[in-house]
Amino acid sequence: MARVESFSHGGRKYQIVVDTGSFGIRVQTFVDGKAVSPAYTASCETAIDFTMSGWGNVTDALVEIAKDDIKDDRLTG
Repeated sequence: MARVESFSHGGRKYQIVVDTGSFGIRVQTFVDGKAVSPAYTASCETAIDFTMSGWGNVTDALVEIAKDDIKDDRLTG
């Protein structure tokens, strides 16, 4: 199951795609259908451990990392 979150920064529109399934969680940023970031991933086991440790929702954390990489200009290309 995938969801897309739109995000704007510096005059550009980004689509952050969140895909979840039996493999775990995958978050990646796109512009005009082209990937502009690496895939940020977590296994199901890691997601459970993350939540059980009181750190919140790993999906939300991965989306925030993707956004921060854009805001802080950590992506090349």
